[in-house]
Amino acid sequence: MTELLNSSEASQISPERYNLASFEEYRRLSDLTEQEFRKVGLQDQEAFEKALSDPRTVYVIAPDGKQYPFLAPLEYEKMYEFERCQDMTGQKNVMLLSIPLNTPNLEDFRIDRSSLGDADEFAVIVEAFRHDPNEEKNLEYIAKTFGLAEMNFPHPDLRDVPGHEYAWMASYGLTFGPKDNKEIVNDSEVDIQQELSHAWIELSARRNQPELPDDTSNGTYVLSAEQLAELPEVIDELWAISESGFGKILGAHHPVSMEFNKQFFEKQISAPDTRTAIHFVEGRPVCFGFIGLTMDNNEWLNTESPAIRADIKGAEQRGETYAHFYELISNGLAGMGYSKHILETFFELANITGRKYRVFFESTNLSATYIPAIIRQEIDSSSSVEMIKDVEELGRLYYAALVPVQAEQRLEDTR
Repeated sequence: MTELLNSSEASQISPERYNLASFEEYRRLSDLTEQEFRKVGLQDQEAFEKALSDPRTVYVIAPDGKQYPFLAPLEYEKMYEFERCQDMTGQKNVMLLSIPLNTPNLEDFRIDRSSLGDADEFAVIVEAFRHDPNEEKNLEYIAKTFGLAEMNFPHPDLRDVPGHEYAWMASYGLTFGPKDNKEIVNDSEVDIQQELSHAWIELSARRNQPELPDDTSNGTYVLSAEQLAELPEVIDELWAISESGFGKILGAHHPVSMEFNKQFFEKQISAPDTRTAIHFVEGRPVCFGFIGLTMDNNEWLNTESPAIRADIKGAEQRGETYAHFYELISNGLAGMGYSKHILETFFELANITGRKYRVFFESTNLSATYIPAIIRQEIDSSSSVEMIKDVEELGRLYYAALVPVQAEQRLEDTR
């Protein structure tokens, strides 16, 4: 069984002097153990190093003697909204289970909990794909070890929607292609970036609209990173939509940070292989979405996972262009009615390029109640494209927490 180390023992194996895993070794453990579409644990080196420098971090020592962060202060991981997690768990001190929940033979690891000392009560955010029996076994073991109880994150508006009641994130795929028996382009040597640029010029001419928006524009525009760089005021407005739509709407009752921060947002929007589709009303953006032509700009995705690699390889073998469609958002649920214009424009561009597209996207337990339906509806009514392979769920990551037993009962009483 897992050995719990006391303070005197821990002093002999302190993180400063012991065989501490490097960030690369830590990520290797995480990515190879959880071979799913989303990374789990501490996502980048900055978060990892901050966790190592915090005396609250709890470590485990693997059978080979290597030491890994086991519970890390959540505020260092940008994938989570720390204050919201404090509110939802009812705990000021919130930790992240920073090794995969399905880690095999967890009972053979030694847990050094001396860093907790006489600390106040704490909660632990847990990520689980729920397909490995190790997950349930390890969750029960961790809860018992630290005297905690499991709680979920219910969404009050989804109580009567089976399968959507509690927080999760899922990945989806679909395939569509040009309608009306248009000849399919299957040439991997052709630069898709150039094709989309030419297609946008052609589509703008068809619509009798300029290629770039101005302060009187109405309609949808698809802009490259270079074009958006010349429109900093538009970027500011898109960030405001993202911050509001993801933070206040999709982010509510969910531990994951949907909006991140402006610096991260600007990094995404300036990626050279990303197009941003924006719907304008009287010169103001009201809804937008990203069309990514690579999976490499979204660091939360585990692109080396068998699930994603198999999906990409299958698309290549079928002559399909792989695209990541993400951040389809407005500044309120009512504004999602504009999303049909974003999708319609994407479909028209797809028709002009003459390609089949395999599209990857993600949804929360809330957005999954309407985004797949909107996509199906828009393809069914489209004059540009037709569905080749219907929307299908590829994977699902669930979020839960471990909280002090009495706190769990208090939270349950308030629901």
